[in-house]
Parts: sequence; C-alpha cells; structure tokens
Amino acid sequence: MGECGGPRLDGLREICRRTGITAVVGAPFREADGTPRLASLALHPTGELQSCFKVWLHGAERHAFRPGDRTVILDVDGWKIALAICRDASRPEHAGEGAEAGADIYAVSALYTAGEEHRLALHLGARAMDNRMYGVLANLGGTTELGPSAGGSGFWGPDGRVIRRAAGTGTEVLTAALQHDVLERYADEREA
Repeated sequence: MGECGGPRLDGLREICRRTGITAVVGAPFREADGTPRLASLALHPTGELQSCFKVWLHGAERHAFRPGDRTVILDVDGWKIALAICRDASRPEHAGEGAEAGADIYAVSALYTAGEEHRLALHLGARAMDNRMYGVLANLGGTTELGPSAGGSGFWGPDGRVIRRAAGTGTEVLTAALQHDVLERYADEREA
C-alpha cells in the first residue's frame, strides 16, 4: 500500500475522493525498484493506492512481467474483497488463499473471449461455491486482438449460482445487492 503520485490517476483519484467510492482499475505497473507487474490498482477515497499483482502469468506476459506472490485483500465498507486478474481465476488455490484470509468476495477482472462462456461460468461459479463467498467478474467488453469478448460480467452467490449477469458483450453497468447474512449461512463450511 502507498501513495501514488502519478498524474494519470489524478482525475480518478479526485472522483473517488468526492464520491467516497473505491475504484479498481487494471494497468501495467512498475514498482519503485523497477519490477514490471500486471496490476489491479484500488484507489480509495482517502487517496491511498493499494496494488494487487497478477499471480498466474501466461503466454507473452511471462516475458514482460513478474508475477505477484499472493492474493491481495481489500477492506471496503466492512467487506473483505480478494482481487484476481484474469488467469488467477482459473487456479482454485488463488481463490482459496483469499478465502483463508477471510474474503467475502472474489473479484476478478478478466478477458474471456467468445467461445469461453462455459469456462467463464465454471471458473466464477466454482471459486464462489468452493470457498462459500461471492464471485464478481468484470469481463472486458468489445473486441480485442484476441477476438470478441464473451461478455458475461456478473455476480455469483456462495452457492455458485448466478445472481446477475450482463446481457451483452459491450459496455454495461451491472449492480447487485450482496448481503453479509447470506455468507453467515455458510460459515460452518467456510471454517471446515
């Protein structure tokens, strides 16, 4: 954790300060020692920056970046949120580490492309159900050099079932009301 003086985040930092929200954005990131990372950067209303680094790199990422070494937990308004980036969600141990640290939510930013809808649903549903926490996915919309997005951003309950999913593959705002008391129903299973 620490302050980020980079001017590219100043506008977003100001929005977070004025609205009292925490925003999470994906970006390539260079640590103070020069280590290149793929990151989710959480900007808190206080101006604090919290960084989460992708743990499970693949393909060309392995040559350009260094992996993170752990699942990072955000504390936002009484919720503990484990952050994941793309392939991290395919690794059960990544979500498991978040659950062991007390996460209520496993929040993933990713790019699942057209044809990967089943894979996407299995990853998010399984991570939520196996760890009895909520799953949240922000899947990139539109088209990339890897092909068109599968869409499917959404919310999964601790039973692995979809709470709400985006209808399309473009830009869409999606919300859901998550409740702590739902997690309490699974407390015994989480502690086992």
